[in-house]
Amino acid sequence: MNRSKKIFQKISLLALTGTLLLLSACERVIDIKLNDVNKKFVVEGFLSTEANSCNIKISKTVNFSDPNVFPAIENATVTIQENDNTPVLLNFNKENGSYQNPVIMGTVGHTYTLKVIVDGETFTAISKIPVKVELDSIYIKNVTVFGVNEKYVHLAYTDPKGRGNSYRYIQTINGKVSKQNYSSNDEYTDGRPIRDFLRSRDDNEDETIKEKLKPGDIVKVELQCIDENIYKYWDSIESNQNTAPSNPVSNIKGGALGYFSAHTSQIKTITVK
Repeated sequence: MNRSKKIFQKISLLALTGTLLLLSACERVIDIKLNDVNKKFVVEGFLSTEANSCNIKISKTVNFSDPNVFPAIENATVTIQENDNTPVLLNFNKENGSYQNPVIMGTVGHTYTLKVIVDGETFTAISKIPVKVELDSIYIKNVTVFGVNEKYVHLAYTDPKGRGNSYRYIQTINGKVSKQNYSSNDEYTDGRPIRDFLRSRDDNEDETIKEKLKPGDIVKVELQCIDENIYKYWDSIESNQNTAPSNPVSNIKGGALGYFSAHTSQIKTITVK
């Protein structure tokens, strides 16, 4: 969304500059006002098979002329329903700006329905926790990319037979989560051993500037088994990194942006030598 906002700012600025140059030759002064972009609610949340993992954040998009600050919405009613059970109410946590409930923990094969009611609007999302695929190991190995040899984190697991498995990887280096998005499915790797390596980048938006691993770095990798709709969301995020920006494919119904993911979670940690 930040990238879309920047592009919209540039287009608006060019249009405004051209108009002002045209009007400078006229005696009549015309006050030009740029319309604000329609604001939308953003729902971002997940529930995993780990304890205390339930976390739903609700915010709202801002006008292109406003700072990139997205304050958390505190007045929403948020519930999660497991299968056909009674919905569980989530409470707002002011410390991290999210809605949580430690009672809820995901179970493989179960379906979870998120419902958000805020300012007279209702948003829903459904996500099912798929079969858990074991993360066998993570390790460090040198890889040559574009003629440069560097250390990269690798992960190993085996995709089960039968198409339909989707995955997301989250890499954390010295407590800092990589901004690079990693998602995959088994369209071309069904039933095969998987060996992926994870690239990373620093806060600079230029993807050519990578964060290099060095001895002593502590790397944590989380493997999530996600459902197909969530894979489409993360895959569209990755596609936006290389093409003209657009809103990612969301499983949120009702007009909000974002996603709700119910997934398995496995984490392994390694120290770079």
